[in-house]
Amino acid sequence: MKEHRFSLPCTSFGREQCIFPMKPFLPKSNLPYVEARVNSKAAQLTENGAEIVCLFGRLALGASFISAVADRFGLWGPYGAKNVSWGDFAHFVEYTGAVMSLFPSSLTVSFAWAATVAETLFGILLIAGLTIRMASVLSGLLLLSFAIGMVTGLGIKTPFD
Repeated sequence: MKEHRFSLPCTSFGREQCIFPMKPFLPKSNLPYVEARVNSKAAQLTENGAEIVCLFGRLALGASFISAVADRFGLWGPYGAKNVSWGDFAHFVEYTGAVMSLFPSSLTVSFAWAATVAETLFGILLIAGLTIRMASVLSGLLLLSFAIGMVTGLGIKTPFD
């Protein structure tokens, strides 16, 4: 717990409790000094709000990863149906080849399976709340690699569509 001696009371945000800063400036007396510990409701609400936002962000990203994998295996419908990007794994491999055009075409299927396994794993980890920090960082790197691949293979506008 931090003691905030030269700041205003209750200026910290976090779980620590604020301590009234005037103790060093009180004159000597025989009266006992009582420290006033104040739990800041604003700090608690801010922290709870941040946790809720992180939870919903984690669930949304995990669900989008799982949804993309489901689309690759035709669970959302056949290729060409409304709101279906790939519809089957063959169309996804074709798209992967276009995105990874800088690499040899012999690696296209390997990249497609690697992306599918990674998205499935990270989706499950994020939804289940297991190894959140590692899954979040690796998910971010995966999405960054997707964006770089789309920019180099399909042009700058594609990642923003």
